[in-house]
Amino acid sequence: MENSESRHDRYLVANWKCNKSLEQALEWIDDFSGMHLDDPGLSILLAPPVLWLSQCAEYLVSKKITSIKLCAQDVSAFPSGSYTGSISA
Repeated sequence: MENSESRHDRYLVANWKCNKSLEQALEWIDDFSGMHLDDPGLSILLAPPVLWLSQCAEYLVSKKITSIKLCAQDVSAFPSGSYTGSISA
């Protein structure tokens, strides 16, 4: 039998890199937040394109969505390319 002290947290991370328009991002947040993922052992993290980070944060607050936390990618030294977890400088 598992007790709460031995339970490991799980993470679901959506890293969009430079994909999705702002409208698509906000629509995804609405759709995903409506799935009722009320699992205390699951942390949901969203890394939207850096251009939409502030707008997504404001949207989450305005809609009182607390199940999704935002995170950001680091900055790549290269001007373009597919560098996982990085955005072009």
